[in-house]
Amino acid sequence: MHSLLKKDFFIIDIDGVISRGETPIQENIKAVEKLREMGKRVIFISNNSTRSRKIMMRRFRKHGLKVSEEELLMATYATARFISKEKKRARVFTTGEPGL
Repeated sequence: MHSLLKKDFFIIDIDGVISRGETPIQENIKAVEKLREMGKRVIFISNNSTRSRKIMMRRFRKHGLKVSEEELLMATYATARFISKEKKRARVFTTGEPGL
């Protein structure tokens, strides 16, 4: 554990680590708060395409953890950003949940 605390930056999965469905995992939320108190940078990742970053921000707030959009890296957002930068003229058809 001591070598882990020497790190400055933490990437934490959301599903199964911060919450299970709508249920927060309080001990892990407290661990994130402790990391932040120690000056560590934390971002959260998810490959769940059913929720947007804004929805996830509200969910985190409901769990008592303040998170900015910049701290949330969702697969849907990363894909859209990649396409918009690398394939500016690409025609894309998407179908799915509101998170898309």
